[in-house]
Amino acid sequence: MRIGRTGQVSEVVRQLRHTPVVAILGARQVGKTTLAGEVRRVWPSSVTSFEFKRTTTPSATPSMRSALRDLGLSSIEVIHAGADTYPMAKNIRAVALTRILSDMRK
Repeated sequence: MRIGRTGQVSEVVRQLRHTPVVAILGARQVGKTTLAGEVRRVWPSSVTSFEFKRTTTPSATPSMRSALRDLGLSSIEVIHAGADTYPMAKNIRAVALTRILSDMRK
């Protein structure tokens, strides 16, 4: 049985009309990627996903590659606690949180 998410999809789309970044947050396995996929089907613009990792040296995972493909994402930026920014795979990049913070101060 499929449970509709019409209200959630509409809310995310409404938010996207007002701001370029919308966070879909939740515990593991609650349907964040499914919701993002449903939004992606109705949202025409290019989409970049942000993922947050507690590690200082993240690596690309099969789920990241699946998300790129299944959601039609243009890229995934993996925000992490380490000091380096580096490519992890095609269209997947690790970005140091310190870099983002310093870029925001400029």
